[in-house]
Parts: sequence; structure tokens; C-alpha cells
Amino acid sequence: MQYSGVNIISTERLILRPFRMEDAEVMFERWASDEETVHYLSWMAHQSLKDTKRILKVWMNGYLTKTSYVWAICPKSTPDQPIGSVSLHSFDEKLPSAEAGYVIARDYWNQGYASEALRAVLEYGLDLMNLHRISAYHHVDNEASGRVMEKAGMTYEGRIREAYKDKHGHYMDVKQYSVLHSDLSLGYL
Repeated sequence: MQYSGVNIISTERLILRPFRMEDAEVMFERWASDEETVHYLSWMAHQSLKDTKRILKVWMNGYLTKTSYVWAICPKSTPDQPIGSVSLHSFDEKLPSAEAGYVIARDYWNQGYASEALRAVLEYGLDLMNLHRISAYHHVDNEASGRVMEKAGMTYEGRIREAYKDKHGHYMDVKQYSVLHSDLSLGYL
């Protein structure tokens, strides 16, 4: 596994780039404070801009030590206006593996941005970071997230009972997906 840091990734319609403190207001207004957008996520909606700045500071410090792999998802037409985030996290150096996560502002749902960003980050992790496996999961009721994972080239592995706790401390079932390094050569991505 090679910790390469968060480099800029370009796709057909998107620029994936490191977050900057200047992104705080847009992030807060577009998705971090929106209860519906974060409903199935592991964190609570931000109550103030201060909450958003706090998490951005953590990510930005992680960029310096190459321990934070969180990209701002920006349309090429507005590269200074993020519409969401995509990340690799929960690294296991022994396998080597990671988990992927993402969130898109509600105004940008159902336009293919999440799957386009996720696919690019999966390729980055498998190719540039030399990860063997990247997994992702979603709450069983969040079928839209499963469609994002499938469109990005991930394979459904099954339902895992009470595998995680939600933001309220309740056990939840999830649906697990993954992609392997060998999937690159097989053309699945």
C-alpha cells in the first residue's frame, strides 16, 4: 500500500480535489446541514458553520500527514463550488484495503455525479495506492446508494446483520459491496 496523498483527479464532468477552508460555507449550506442528505450517514447534520469548519480542519491536517483521503466533488464548470465529498478511509495495511464513502448535495442527486466520483476514487485507490480491496456499505433502506456502488463497478457481497451502529446508537443491517485490484485488469472499472 502506498500513501500517495490526495491528488487532484479529473473525470469527464468532475474535478475531485482536496478541500479548502473556503469550502466551509458551501459545504454547510449544500449538504452538511441538510437532514435529508445526511439521513443515512454516520454523522449528524451540522448545526453551525463552526461544525463544518471543525471537520475541514481535521481533513486538512490529515492531508499534511497523508492520513486523510477526502476529496471535494466539484463540477468542472464550477471547480470552487463543491457538491459533495468522496473518501477512502478505515485503511488496513495488512490486506491492504480501505472503505469508500461519499455524500452528494440533494440538488445534485440522480445525475450520476456520485458514481462518477466514486469510480474515480476506486481506480485511484486500486491503481495508485496499490490497494487489494476497497469495500463500501449502505443502510439496507438506502437502495439509491447501492445503485451508486453498482454503477461505479462494485460487486454486491450481501447483507450483513447488525454490522454497524447508526448515529443514534442503534444497530443496523447494511448491504456490503467491494471491488478488487484484479477487477481493474478484468475491465470491471
